[in-house]
Order: sequence, then C-alpha cells, then structure tokens
Amino acid sequence: MTRKVGFILLLVIVLGCGQQQKSDEVKTDMSKGGGILVLNQFQGFSTLFPPSAYEGSATQLGSHVYETLLAYDPGSKALIPSLAESWEMNDDATLFSLKIREGVFFHDDPCFEDGKGRLMTGKDVLYCLKALCENNPRNRNSWLFLDLIKGANEFYSQKKSSLADPLEGIRLTDKYQIEIELVKPNVEFLNVLAHYGTSIYPKESVDHYERSIGENPVGTGPFKPKVLRVNEVCIMERNNQYWGRDENGNKLPYLNGLKFGFKNDAYSLMNAMSKGLLHIVINADMEEQGDKLVEFASRETSNYTISKENDLETVYLSFLNDEGIFSDVRIRKAFGLVLDKEKMTTEILKESGGPGEYGFIPPAFKNYPYIEVRGFKMNLDSARTLLAEAGYPGGQDFPVITLQIQNRYKDVVVAQEIQQQLLNELGISLSITALPREQHFQRIEEKKTLLWIDNWIGDYLDPQNFLSLLLSGNTPEEGGSYLNTYRYINPTFDSIVDEAIKTADLKQRMHLYCQADVLLMRDAPVVPIYYEKNQIVMHKSVQGLESMTLGQLDLRKVYLQ
Repeated sequence: MTRKVGFILLLVIVLGCGQQQKSDEVKTDMSKGGGILVLNQFQGFSTLFPPSAYEGSATQLGSHVYETLLAYDPGSKALIPSLAESWEMNDDATLFSLKIREGVFFHDDPCFEDGKGRLMTGKDVLYCLKALCENNPRNRNSWLFLDLIKGANEFYSQKKSSLADPLEGIRLTDKYQIEIELVKPNVEFLNVLAHYGTSIYPKESVDHYERSIGENPVGTGPFKPKVLRVNEVCIMERNNQYWGRDENGNKLPYLNGLKFGFKNDAYSLMNAMSKGLLHIVINADMEEQGDKLVEFASRETSNYTISKENDLETVYLSFLNDEGIFSDVRIRKAFGLVLDKEKMTTEILKESGGPGEYGFIPPAFKNYPYIEVRGFKMNLDSARTLLAEAGYPGGQDFPVITLQIQNRYKDVVVAQEIQQQLLNELGISLSITALPREQHFQRIEEKKTLLWIDNWIGDYLDPQNFLSLLLSGNTPEEGGSYLNTYRYINPTFDSIVDEAIKTADLKQRMHLYCQADVLLMRDAPVVPIYYEKNQIVMHKSVQGLESMTLGQLDLRKVYLQ
C-alpha cells in the first residue's frame, strides 16, 4: 500500500569513500562517476522499514537503500531481474521458483558483529517474505500475501507465531533457490515481488535496532544512509559493494552520494535553484506557490528543465460506507455528481492533475479500456434529485459533516473548493479538519471520521493493485488490513477481481478489471477527484535520469555533467 503524505539546504558535506575498491573489481566509469546529487521531495516519512512503510515519500527514499526480488525497467516498465536473477512459473500460475542472485552484500552496519555487511542468501529472502505473513504490529503490508500464498492465513492467525516456524507456501529448495506456492492462480503475482514491502533486509538489523528500525535501514541497494533525521534530512553515500553493473560492465552507481531534503517553501527552493545548489525537485507542484517554482524553472534563462507525466495515482473522496449518513449510496453519488473536477484541475491545481472522469483506476495503464468506465461527471440536477430522494431536499436538515484531510497544500485547496461547491449547489455545509498524516490515518482506521480525502499510488504495474483497496477481505475487521478503511463489502466485486487475477489473456483480464471498476462507480464507495501528474524540476547538469516508475527514481545511472 502506498499513500502519499506531506530540504533543508545544507552546506556541502563530504561523504566518506567507504571501503577501498578491491583490485579485482570492475572500475567505475570515471567520466560519469562522482558528485553529490541534491534533491527535494517536499514530504517527509514515518518509517523506511519495508513491512511497515505505507507512504509514497518513504518508498521514494527507501528504494535507494532496499531492493526487491524483481524490479521494473524505467523505460519499458517491464519486469526485470533484481535480487532474483531468474524465475519460472508453472502452467496454472500457482507455483513460482526464483533463483536468488549470488554475491550480493548487505550494507556495512553496526548491526553486524564486525560492522561489515555479510552475503545475502536465500535464508534472508525466506525470513523477509515470511515476515509479511506475521501477525505483528509493525507489519502493515500483510495484505500482499494473505489470501494469496498457501499457509499465509494460518501463519498469520497463530497466536504465538515465530519466523522460525515453517510456512507451507514459502520454502527454500537450495541455498539460493526459493519456491512460492499460491492458494489459487495469479498471473500477476510476480508484480507483487516488485512491491517495496517485499524488500530484503537482514534479520540482524531487526534484532539490533528493534523499534528504531524505521530510521536505521540496512539493505543491499546502491546507496546507504549516512545521516538520517526523520522529516529533516537524509544523506546517503555510495555503496561500494553494490552488485550492479551498467551495460559496459562499469560499477554502479555513478554518483558518490545523495542529499534529500523535505523543504516545502517554494521561495527558499527558488533561491537555492538560482544559486545552483539544488539538482532535482520531486513533485514540484506539491505545496503552495508550487506553480511559481515551475514558472521559475520554465524561464528561458533557467538552467532547469521540467518533465510532466501521468502518475499511477488517484486522489479521491472517501466515505465510511457501513454506518452513518454515507451508508446511503444516494448521498455518496450526490457528492460525486456535484463536483466540478474541470475547475479543480484547471483553476485550482493549475493542470498538475487530470480530472477524475473515469473510474478508480488512473489512465496510466496500457491496454486498459478507460472509456468503458463512466465516472462521475458533474450533473447538478441528478445530484439534487438523489439528495432529495435520500430525505434532504435542498440540503435541508443535512447534518454538518467534517471533511478530514492531511495538512498539505493540495488537499487544503481541493477541500476548500469541495466545501464551496457543496454549499452553493446542494446547500450542504462542511467543516474541514487538517491533521498530520499519522493522526489522519489513525482516525480513519478507528472509524472516527465519515468523510476524508485520500490518495493511492500504485505499488506495482497492474490495475489489481488499485482494486485491492476495496476487497471485502481487506477491511480491518475482516482481514486485519488497513486498505479497505471505507468498509465497502461487495461479494460480486470480490469475485470479479478474483477471476481477473486468474486470467492469463491480457485483454480479457483488463476487461474483468474494467467490470469491477464499473461496479465501484455504481456503488460509489469512493469518488475520484483527480489523477495526479508527476512534475519534476531538474538541473541541466543531471544526466541519465529516466522516467519515474511508481513514484520512484532510479538513480543508479545518473551522473552530473
């Protein structure tokens, strides 16, 4: 699960060179090597620990430290080997065998006896995958494997489960070979193994850092943390033992290090940009005056370029479906039909997002028939009729409802526009409460709010990742998952999604996903507001950067010219 949630400019810090390069190692291409890349991503994070991480900002950072078994090619978006160098799937997509890459080292870290990172083996992979099936408060990503891997539910339900206990569907067949067996066919399962939550880390780090594991990440990635202060700054240095090579056999990464900041003041960022102290701004339009930042970077005399592309993200209005006033589908639909999404995206968001006129699945998947999904387009007459049928003609006697949001700029301006449109067109008064992200999500999980703005960034490249939010088994009460906090229950929807993940034919699978999406728009457990667009401001000295994938930047081949 990935939800997006809301830089300190530093003096140049010289990062340590780490261990000396062994004489038999392939040397780095010196024409591309060196330098510190300085980035700003606006939003902080709560934890980088893969089983616990749920924020897009966390995966943006953590993906440079942790690695998954499979990954996505930044250009083609196809699945490619990562910590698994090859894999096989049986004919009915229930058994997957993966060859684990040999010669991969964990980062040097005090969690190891001598402070030196050891070799990763299949036992580490087994440990991390089983941890996603453990009933543990820090495991927020159990939804990835529950109801999917054989024996996962039973393992999760044990009162005193231990990661040393066997789990039927995950087993080592050799030191560097692992098998995963599913309870039912799933042709898209390999995508799950590219999810940040399935990243590999050493048991020693969990035992050593315990509750502070979230800010003490130890992985196998191209960079390793040197300074990490939550929501303040993150400085990473090059992992000199990294296994990756470029197409010419040169060692990766090229850069010596990264400096991430989390500043959300556009004018401070523009000042840094004018002095050439900042290389990349991620999601440049995220905060107030973000349009000024983009305008500054667009000047003819600017040393910056701007890229804009559709993101795998939907921002939507969320309702508590199983109790309270929004248990009435007519009211949910009335709220959806009153929204002027064109005005929101053009006037309020300055075209940094596209209007949510399709379904819940954003228009970023190839082969998905978006035009077959009739989303909520503004229809004031229908909205007023539905509200009257629900017993509130002209908004008469409708209780004052609180719209809960995160205290970040985009959510605030969108909430204010929704508040105004509901009052002007339906006579409904809303109050707005903006909370810190952790408090925001806690209240939602505990059913303490009826109406809120939420967002979902795709964790892997399949529409099922979006639809899984609404599965009946993913409610906190049914499956212990905090995905379906809307408490939407529809067995027909569940069965369509279940049939889709078993369907090998791509066109038919997409058709089934579309059917499920149409059903969501009929029942309106959520209402799409807009589809996010990535806007990245980048200094012209930055070379080798490809497009974002799932909100993440692959910086292994980036260099400064």
